[in-house]
Amino acid sequence: MEVFTEYLRQARRNAIGLFNLGMIYIEGKNVEQDYVLAYVYFSLAADLGDKDASEKCDEIAECMTPEQIAKAEKMTKEMIEKIAKNKQKKS
Repeated sequence: MEVFTEYLRQARRNAIGLFNLGMIYIEGKNVEQDYVLAYVYFSLAADLGDKDASEKCDEIAECMTPEQIAKAEKMTKEMIEKIAKNKQKKS
Protein backbone atom coordinates (compact mmCIF):
# COMPACT_ATOMS: atom_id res chain seq x y z
CA MET A 1 0.00 0.00 0.00
CA GLU A 2 2.97 2.33 0.49
CA VAL A 3 3.62 2.30 -3.25
CA PHE A 4 0.04 3.35 -3.95
CA THR A 5 0.25 6.13 -1.35
CA GLU A 6 3.42 7.44 -2.95
CA TYR A 7 1.77 7.26 -6.38
CA LEU A 8 -1.12 9.36 -5.07
CA ARG A 9 1.27 11.94 -3.64
CA GLN A 10 3.24 12.24 -6.87
CA ALA A 11 0.21 12.16 -9.17
CA ARG A 12 -1.31 15.23 -7.55
CA ARG A 13 1.46 17.35 -9.04
CA ASN A 14 0.50 17.28 -12.73
CA ALA A 15 -2.49 17.04 -15.07
CA ILE A 16 -1.68 13.55 -16.33
CA GLY A 17 -1.33 12.20 -12.81
CA LEU A 18 -4.57 13.88 -11.75
CA PHE A 19 -6.36 12.45 -14.78
CA ASN A 20 -5.05 8.99 -13.91
CA LEU A 21 -6.26 9.39 -10.33
CA GLY A 22 -9.69 10.25 -11.68
CA MET A 23 -9.64 7.06 -13.74
CA ILE A 24 -8.61 5.01 -10.70
CA TYR A 25 -11.57 6.33 -8.71
CA ILE A 26 -14.09 6.05 -11.54
CA GLU A 27 -13.06 2.45 -12.19
CA GLY A 28 -12.53 1.51 -8.54
CA LYS A 29 -9.00 0.16 -9.11
CA ASN A 30 -7.45 -0.63 -5.71
CA VAL A 31 -9.86 1.87 -4.15
CA GLU A 32 -13.58 2.03 -3.61
CA GLN A 33 -15.30 3.48 -6.67
CA ASP A 34 -16.03 7.13 -5.95
CA TYR A 35 -17.51 9.43 -8.59
CA VAL A 36 -17.11 12.46 -6.34
CA LEU A 37 -13.34 11.99 -6.00
CA ALA A 38 -13.05 11.10 -9.68
CA TYR A 39 -14.84 14.34 -10.54
CA VAL A 40 -12.52 16.28 -8.22
CA TYR A 41 -9.36 14.87 -9.79
CA PHE A 42 -10.67 15.35 -13.33
CA SER A 43 -11.60 18.94 -12.43
CA LEU A 44 -8.13 19.61 -11.07
CA ALA A 45 -6.56 18.16 -14.21
CA ALA A 46 -8.89 20.28 -16.34
CA ASP A 47 -7.84 23.33 -14.32
CA LEU A 48 -4.29 22.55 -15.44
CA GLY A 49 -5.42 22.51 -19.08
CA ASP A 50 -6.29 18.85 -19.72
CA LYS A 51 -9.20 18.93 -22.19
CA ASP A 52 -9.86 15.18 -21.86
CA ALA A 53 -10.32 15.66 -18.12
CA SER A 54 -12.94 18.32 -18.74
CA GLU A 55 -14.83 15.91 -20.98
CA LYS A 56 -14.59 13.20 -18.30
CA CYS A 57 -16.17 15.58 -15.78
CA ASP A 58 -19.10 16.05 -18.12
CA GLU A 59 -19.40 12.28 -18.65
CA ILE A 60 -19.42 11.28 -15.00
CA ALA A 61 -21.65 14.20 -14.02
CA GLU A 62 -24.41 12.37 -15.90
CA CYS A 63 -24.06 9.50 -13.38
CA MET A 64 -24.03 11.76 -10.33
CA THR A 65 -26.76 13.37 -8.26
CA PRO A 66 -26.89 17.17 -8.00
CA GLU A 67 -25.72 16.80 -4.39
CA GLN A 68 -22.69 14.76 -5.44
CA ILE A 69 -21.79 17.32 -8.09
CA ALA A 70 -22.11 20.16 -5.59
CA LYS A 71 -19.91 18.28 -3.11
CA ALA A 72 -17.30 17.57 -5.80
CA GLU A 73 -17.28 21.20 -6.95
CA LYS A 74 -16.88 22.40 -3.36
CA MET A 75 -14.01 19.96 -2.76
CA THR A 76 -12.35 21.05 -6.01
CA LYS A 77 -12.59 24.72 -5.07
CA GLU A 78 -11.11 24.01 -1.63
CA MET A 79 -8.24 22.03 -3.14
CA ILE A 80 -7.46 24.76 -5.68
CA GLU A 81 -7.41 27.35 -2.87
CA LYS A 82 -5.15 25.11 -0.77
CA ILE A 83 -2.76 24.61 -3.69
CA ALA A 84 -2.64 28.38 -4.29
CA LYS A 85 -1.88 29.04 -0.61
CA ASN A 86 0.91 26.46 -0.63
CA LYS A 87 2.42 28.06 -3.73
CA GLN A 88 2.36 31.48 -2.03
CA LYS A 89 4.13 30.07 1.03
CA LYS A 90 6.88 28.66 -1.17
CA SER A 91 7.40 31.97 -2.99
